[in-house]
Amino acid sequence: KPDYSLTNLLFLKQRTKKHDDGSLEETVENLVKTWEMERSHKLDAKSHMSVDQENFRISANGGKVFNNIEANQVGNYNVLLNSCPADMYDAENITWDQSHDKFHDAFAAFPWEVLDVYSPPPKVA
Repeated sequence: KPDYSLTNLLFLKQRTKKHDDGSLEETVENLVKTWEMERSHKLDAKSHMSVDQENFRISANGGKVFNNIEANQVGNYNVLLNSCPADMYDAENITWDQSHDKFHDAFAAFPWEVLDVYSPPPKVA
């Protein structure tokens, strides 16, 4: 089981905002933390509860659009850095494990927070 004790401690000590319980900001913050945990620790993408299995798509900075299975196969960091020039980060030639090793070596913990949410949630019928 993953241990997020250090990440959670640093988040609580260093965050700049405390969102209201149940607010959209808190919901987004918790959703992304859950998504990262699932992508990093649940090998079967179909077991991820934080995404809509059929409709999930992700892309960053105009890079490739990945579906749920593709994103899980290459890893979070390779998805998010896919549009970087290869001389800075070669997402096409870095494996899932290598990408996680690089980030875990660079960051002892990676606490992050949602500062603002600029659009309302989608309407679900």
